[in-house]
Amino acid sequence: TSQDVTDCKGGATGNVGQGVSEAGITSRDVTDCRGGAIGNVGQGVSETGITSRDVTDCKGGATGEGGVECRDVSDCMGVVMAFSVPAPYVTGGGVAFKMQEIKGGTLRMGETGRLVTVGDYMIGVTEVTQLLWLAVMGDDNDCSYKGAQNPINSVSYFDCVEFIKRLNALTEGQRPKGMVFRLPTEAEWEFAAQGGNCSESYRYAGSDDLNKVGWYAENAGELGLQQVAQRLPNELGLFDMSGNVWEWCCQKYTEDGSAEYLNEKNMPTEFDYCIVRGGSYSSEAKFCKISFRDGVMALDQGINHGLRIVLAREL
Repeated sequence: TSQDVTDCKGGATGNVGQGVSEAGITSRDVTDCRGGAIGNVGQGVSETGITSRDVTDCKGGATGEGGVECRDVSDCMGVVMAFSVPAPYVTGGGVAFKMQEIKGGTLRMGETGRLVTVGDYMIGVTEVTQLLWLAVMGDDNDCSYKGAQNPINSVSYFDCVEFIKRLNALTEGQRPKGMVFRLPTEAEWEFAAQGGNCSESYRYAGSDDLNKVGWYAENAGELGLQQVAQRLPNELGLFDMSGNVWEWCCQKYTEDGSAEYLNEKNMPTEFDYCIVRGGSYSSEAKFCKISFRDGVMALDQGINHGLRIVLAREL
């Protein structure tokens, strides 16, 4: 509603194309948040025990209301948009998800440190959850570690492509003109993980201490996969870009320094290796570094493979 949107601070935007209140974003949810963060939005921060206040009002490593250490990210966050999937396969008014604005810039990419420039785009605040996947696809892809707020897993590159195709159809009219949901390019993924133009040059996404920002073999242990947004976000307010599930990118895997390394249109076929980034709950810490890149068969439905979407120009 107009009240919901006009009360927002820091450029926060409500559910585009539909009534904001249907997405579970009340005026109070938004007005209590600063710097563009949005509270309770279906798979939002507050459901995980980390409220918008925890993330945006805390400075210097203080502990927020959810008992989770928090940081002030207000200076680094732009507009946050909330979209809603009509959710024909689940009950209720729809499943909302958040996209964080990323202002383009230049980064030193990968372990080779090659200079790369990216344009403006938006990226998912969290990995795609099982709830959102179910709403779009009608099933949970027979994934493991079931839970509405757990990341979808056991998905191949081509499963992700089909999910995004359907998501674009369901959000027709909500998306800004010329923008589509898709998998990130490798450069887009790494720029966001680094913290964009607010990067503090951490080893992992948001800290040099992986235990603060991600789930990996040493702290996940037998528990395995965890709900999204249980650790600290990075400088841009993005959760779990180190650990939890490997995240597919849109390009075929090539070696650092090769002629095709930065070709955004170098898409994999079913027999190609595709880029995955970020490590997972079962990974050693070294595989969760922002700079680490790996390739997996595009058809592989690994138990620790998931995705994070971007809203950007079509490739």
